[in-house]
Amino acid sequence: MDSQWCAEVAAWGEGEANYLQSFHFTFPPESAIAQITLSFRSDNDSSASPPFAYAYFTDYTTADGVDHDVTAEGAQPTYFVSSFTANQLTGFRGYLGVRNCGAQAVINVFVWPSVFSD
Repeated sequence: MDSQWCAEVAAWGEGEANYLQSFHFTFPPESAIAQITLSFRSDNDSSASPPFAYAYFTDYTTADGVDHDVTAEGAQPTYFVSSFTANQLTGFRGYLGVRNCGAQAVINVFVWPSVFSD
């Protein structure tokens, strides 16, 4: 591994409504494994609605300018993607969603000389 960097995103939602906080990071090209995970949730007890939080990636961009939909890649496409790999990665986007709670998610990016990617 050449290096690692991380970032944090946060969101707060009250009541029955869902709240989505988007995130978007750009950087010079690097081959990496990107991962997101919930690190904290604080329930809001003022509503009958059960607390709920989730975080996921939607897409990433590579140095050639191509946008890749992470939900459609791989042998088992899925809507909630918590990690992906890419060579010459230059940016990624995603969401942190909450209902009746506050939450934080940590994004880790592990940089390598090259990574296997579907």
